[in-house]
Amino acid sequence: MISLGLLVVLCLCAAMIGRRCLVLCKVSFQTPLLDVVGSAALGFGCIGYAVLAVGLMGLLTPLWVSLVIAILTACSWRSIGEVENEFRNPTKIETGSSACIWLKRGAITTFVLIAAAALVNCFVPPAGHEWDALAYHLAAPSVYISHHQILYLPTDHHSNFPFLVEMLFTIGLLFDGHALANLFHFTMGALTVAGTIGIGRRYFSPTAGWIAGLVVATTPIFIWEAGSAYIELGMALYVLLAVGTCLEYLRTREPRWLLVAGILAGFALGTKALALVPFVGIAVMLLVNKTPIKQFRRYLIAAVVIGSPFYLKSIVYTGNPVYPFAYRLFGGKYWNTDLADAYAGSQKAFGLRQEVISAADDLKNIRPAEATPTMVSWVRNLFIAPFELINIPRIYYDYFDPGFLNHIGFLWMALPPIWILTLTRRRAQVDHTNAGTFVASIAGIWLIIWALSMQYVRYLIPLLPLCALIGGEGIHRLTTRNRWTAPFCFLAVGFQAIAVIWIFLPNVPEQAARAFDPDAQLKYLTNLNIYSASKWLNESTDTNEGVVLYEEARGYYLKRPYLWGNALHSLYIPYSTMKNGREMVDWFMDHGIHYALINLKFSPMNQGTPENEAEYKEAASTGKMEELFLKWYNPKLDQGEKWRRMIGEAVVLGAATVVPEASVRHVVVLQFHRAAK
Repeated sequence: MISLGLLVVLCLCAAMIGRRCLVLCKVSFQTPLLDVVGSAALGFGCIGYAVLAVGLMGLLTPLWVSLVIAILTACSWRSIGEVENEFRNPTKIETGSSACIWLKRGAITTFVLIAAAALVNCFVPPAGHEWDALAYHLAAPSVYISHHQILYLPTDHHSNFPFLVEMLFTIGLLFDGHALANLFHFTMGALTVAGTIGIGRRYFSPTAGWIAGLVVATTPIFIWEAGSAYIELGMALYVLLAVGTCLEYLRTREPRWLLVAGILAGFALGTKALALVPFVGIAVMLLVNKTPIKQFRRYLIAAVVIGSPFYLKSIVYTGNPVYPFAYRLFGGKYWNTDLADAYAGSQKAFGLRQEVISAADDLKNIRPAEATPTMVSWVRNLFIAPFELINIPRIYYDYFDPGFLNHIGFLWMALPPIWILTLTRRRAQVDHTNAGTFVASIAGIWLIIWALSMQYVRYLIPLLPLCALIGGEGIHRLTTRNRWTAPFCFLAVGFQAIAVIWIFLPNVPEQAARAFDPDAQLKYLTNLNIYSASKWLNESTDTNEGVVLYEEARGYYLKRPYLWGNALHSLYIPYSTMKNGREMVDWFMDHGIHYALINLKFSPMNQGTPENEAEYKEAASTGKMEELFLKWYNPKLDQGEKWRRMIGEAVVLGAATVVPEASVRHVVVLQFHRAAK
């Protein structure tokens, strides 16, 4: 539980640092809740960039990170009194109808229950469902920590993405492991919910604020991410606050708010390149609202300057600011057009394509055909996406890992149409300074781009607060004009809240055991099929003996140097120049790689034909994975990627041998050997 104490200290430091930023910008949100949320968000952004600077200088140790945070906090010591007062009075009690009071009480109760469930999940070690955390959100910072610096990882192209939130995860791993890292994301989720409530109350109505907060907090995938080391909640927080500061600018026309909006948009850009969409959307709406160019430049310059460090780092490391994307425009190290096309294809493989499938097709494991949709199909997919996200959610997430946790709920798109229907004639006359029009326009632009590009459900999470605000205001207007509609609206929101509580809370005891009971935790981690092999490699090999991962990218639990081996990850491993398995093994040995880990569970052969899938199930039940490996990776067969033939050839030639004690749970571990002289 040390993590909670460290989190409280770091939150106070962030709030003080962020409050100092607001003072320097000469602004205040005028509401204690938004001041707390805005200060903490700005402070975390500053701390993240401080860790980036320390890491790039090769000083990534607990001492230097602590020292930098202490210096930033000391420079903000004058904010102590203001932060203390804000935490004592984080909200104001609104006057309103009895329905609004009961809504507020119900919302707070729901928040507490959901927060308890998500908080317990923060202490559970990441496992099979948290692929990205194990592959790079936590894995890359773990590698940085082992080298005490942020360095180039040639086969992990994800490590060149914007990594602001991962810098906070680095702090967590430095001081208390995965729990503190997860708690940072939990905190950003909590700040997002609080910010949604605060912006709703200030720029819409008290009812809109509480409804919007409930919609966000009761979204299943939002709750799941709040207990995991992912980054979408960080992006959601910064985009939401950037929009909120723009609303304050439109209210006051005070240009200082555009500077703060730009800083927040810059932090969003430093979190995920996808933030380019809301960054541009906000810019468009500011110009539509006749923002003078001299004032608009504050937003633009601040966002570019604050958001640029990770893109500059990527240029230095790879030659491409958005590596591995936009290869034809910028190029990129260890990359080519074939890899770029394959990567783009994998990114576009989610969601609906040219054809529409039904729930009945989904039950038969029929996926949408990978055909490029026509413009008509794109428009159709945009309108039916909210329904299909509920009807067949796994095509928008992970087809082979379906479940309730990848749901985005139904309220995020069910409520905004109410806002449209309740627009008065006067407001319908394109009143661009209206908060609802401003937020709805940005959300609409974002949703259209999502539908035309990668229809991945996690990419909608940062859009949730904006849609929730519009929907909350729609309910407020509807229930104000027709009181008899209030029970039906509140019932819809209550249904989603009760559903997620009903599903999440019963799992708390089991999750608590996985978090705090060593035996239950080990059993849980063993279900991650690469964990046992990783554990053996950690305990039975020298610290400098590296591993190449095949059909697998989750290296977080592997405390040895490692590379991603599949050829589609990178050109760093020169498979094209290798003549046979012997040469491949010699190259690996020359580069410090002594072992290979092959996860047959994710071999393309396992998803190739029903016969292959049957072979896999039989081998898994009988423990004959070694025989299956030699059959599937037979050097005489054409396996697509060249390395698959060569790894089998290496075993046939004696350049690699199977390690039986490590080859368990559908994983085969090979040890490489140099040629006898």
